[in-house]
Amino acid sequence: MAYHVTIIPAEKRSAEPITSAELDRKPVTELGWLLVQQDGETVLRSESEPAVDLFLHEGTLWTSNPTEPALRKIVVLADALGARARGDEFETYRSDLSTYLHPEDRRQIEATRISAFAVIMNRYGYSALIVLGIAGAALILKSCGMLE
Repeated sequence: MAYHVTIIPAEKRSAEPITSAELDRKPVTELGWLLVQQDGETVLRSESEPAVDLFLHEGTLWTSNPTEPALRKIVVLADALGARARGDEFETYRSDLSTYLHPEDRRQIEATRISAFAVIMNRYGYSALIVLGIAGAALILKSCGMLE
């Protein structure tokens, strides 16, 4: 399974999507990135080692399985764009590659957990929760990936 890192708009950008127009100007080009079209997709490609391709999709940039040096380049780019680099587990990367859980992501995670609980309630009703008990409900939420 691939690990994805996504550059997403941060609060400094007022959540404006990342566009191909801004990827083809300074400071992006000064950082050694080149905007190309590849198989009908917009790709931001690093011009120096380590090689990294970032795919523009719905206002975000993403890549799979970046090396640590590539991740450092991604974090620098994200900062230049007024954005942030986030991994699959909702961890946001700092320039030293340490991570933290961003407040916006905390809200999204909580909303997802509440949504999962609502799905269980709609599908199985209160009687299922009584039969299963609190431990059973926790196991269901955990198996859905909604409980840490």
